[in-house]
Order: sequence, then structure tokens, then C-alpha cells
Amino acid sequence: MGATLPLSGPSSPPGLAIAQTLQAYFAKVNQEGGVCQRRITLLIEDDQYSPPLALEKARKLVEQDDILAFVANLGGSNVFTQSSFIQDPNGDGNMSDGVPLLFSGSGSPAITDATRFPWIIPFLPDYATDGRVLGRHLTSMFQRAALLYQADELGREAMRGFKEAFQGEIVAEQTYQPGAPEVSSQVAALKASQPQVVVFFGVPAVAAQLVRSAQALGWQPILASGSVFSPAQVAAILGGREGPEAGFRALPPFISTAFLKDPRLDAQDEALMEHVRLLEEYGGPPMPQFPTIWGQVVGEATVAVLKEACRRGDMTRAGVLKAAESLGRVESGLILPGVEVTIGPYDHKAIEQLAIISVKEGRWERQLPGR
Repeated sequence: MGATLPLSGPSSPPGLAIAQTLQAYFAKVNQEGGVCQRRITLLIEDDQYSPPLALEKARKLVEQDDILAFVANLGGSNVFTQSSFIQDPNGDGNMSDGVPLLFSGSGSPAITDATRFPWIIPFLPDYATDGRVLGRHLTSMFQRAALLYQADELGREAMRGFKEAFQGEIVAEQTYQPGAPEVSSQVAALKASQPQVVVFFGVPAVAAQLVRSAQALGWQPILASGSVFSPAQVAAILGGREGPEAGFRALPPFISTAFLKDPRLDAQDEALMEHVRLLEEYGGPPMPQFPTIWGQVVGEATVAVLKEACRRGDMTRAGVLKAAESLGRVESGLILPGVEVTIGPYDHKAIEQLAIISVKEGRWERQLPGR
């Protein structure tokens, strides 16, 4: 198997956590006998969250390393840039010989169409759906919102969905470029608009920058974000060497969407405790967080696909894709109750339901789908 993930640069924290967790989970599976009498080897290339480099690394994994399938490639722009190659590696116009990309870390609506991109199965809610769920929820709470988002497909699509659903007034709108070192000028502009809530769609490192910049201005806005990261991730970055508890003390009131269990809210959950044991015993990251939980769920789903391909007697690339499309419901103890994750041959949108998490002064609340 192969993956392209950011292992260096400002966007590397989630990539490193996902990489280490996948390696830990596959090490556990290999120790228990592997899949189809084979060991799983995962080759990971550092794409530095750069679309051109992501394409270059994808080519290497297919043309030099001869991987069976990709797993967990991260980033909407990266995956979209890779998509033409993944669909047709030899460039002959025939998409019957593509390479499966199982459970990509992308919510890009551009690649959720199974008829246009049959070899790609995303494993995040599409960004616009994420934005709409958050917009509907915030409509019942606030009348004035300011927006800060990443100037790429992630940010633009999420904000498009948010604007469709939010019925209040948008009093300011700011963007930042992927990899931007700081966002202090954008935060100053947001503060000047006097919003009731700041809505953010981007990466956790920049969310932490937003909090620090606001604190420097003597401002503690209520924050809201989508499901691509959790409040716990931001707290871990804010806490730094002092630890996540210090980060939570610095965290302003925070509202986010979610589809996976949370390392803090679900710390005593049996599946979460087993996740912690996996990380400890097989060399994963030192503490659970959204990328590690997502990484294990992706690992579990990937193993389920490989087992189904083996059962069918077809461990080719095409056989792996067919096995993935036949999974139906993806099962994991780390997925929130009420969130159904389903995959079919004509529907690659695995995640279409989201819960709402709220954090204020250390108190956590969660509203599950349909409740």
C-alpha cells in the first residue's frame, strides 16, 4: 500500500499522526497474521501538502514501488491534482486500469462523484455538507458571523455550504493561503467587525494561530469549525510543551461538527481506551487526537476491504476497488453512534451525517445526529 502525506512543513502535524497510526495499526494486523496470508507494507511519501509534489510522489509509488492501492492520501487540492493519474496511470485514456485510492482525507466535492472518479473513495464529509450542517446549527444561536477560511477548495466549498445554510448576517470575510506563517492581520479585521461568532475552515495549526492572535488583541471570540479537526487538536497545539490541559485553558468557547469519537469527551470509552493501547504498544503518536482516531478507522476499513478482496479471490487493483464498493456499512467502535458510514458502487460519499460538539470553560456537550 502507499500514501502521500505531509510529513514536513507547517501542515505536517496531522500527516505525521496519521502516518504513525496507520503504521501502528498495520503492525498489529501483521503480528496477528496479516491479511490473506500476506503482510501489509505501507510506503509513505512526504508531499509537504504541495499538490505538484503530491502528484510526483504518487507517480513514484505506482511506477517505481508498484503499490496495490493508495490509502489515506490527504488534502483536497492534493488528491484532485493526483486524480487524473490515479484514474489513468498510463495515460492511454482507458480508466479500467486505475489505482484505488481508499479512504482519502479529502472532502472535495469535485472527487465524490463515483461516475467521474470511480477509483477514489473519500473518507471525510464533503466540505459543503460540513459547512451546511454548521450553518444550520449556528443560525439558531447567532445573528452576526465573521468568516476566516483557507483559500483553496477546502475553505471555499465549506464556506459555500455555510452561506447557503446560515440565516444571519456575515459581517466580515477573510482568507489565508495554505502554509501561511500567521493570520494576525486577518484576525484584526475580524475583531473590528464585532461578530458574535468566528467561523473557521482550515487546518488546526492556523486555528491555533487565530486563537493566539485574538488573545494578543485582548479578544476571545466564540469559534466554530468543521469536522476536519477537533477542539482537542487545537488545544494540543496551544498547550505545546505544557500539554493539552494548558491548551484547553487557553481555548475559547468552541463549536464544531464531528463524526468520530473524541479523545477527551470519550476518554473512558472502551474503543477509545483500546485505541490508546494501540498507540502505546505499536509505536503510534504519544497521545490520541482526531488524526490518530481517523487513521485507525481508515486502517480498519482498509483491512476489511483487503479481507473481502481475498474472500472473493481477486487481490488485483480492480478487485480491491470492487471489494471496497461492496462493503456497505463501515464498522468501527470509534465512529460516533448515529453516524452511518456507507459505501456503494454508485455512491462513494462515505460520511453524510455529523454531530455537533460544544466546548465552553472545560464543559463538553455533544448533539448526535437525529437527536
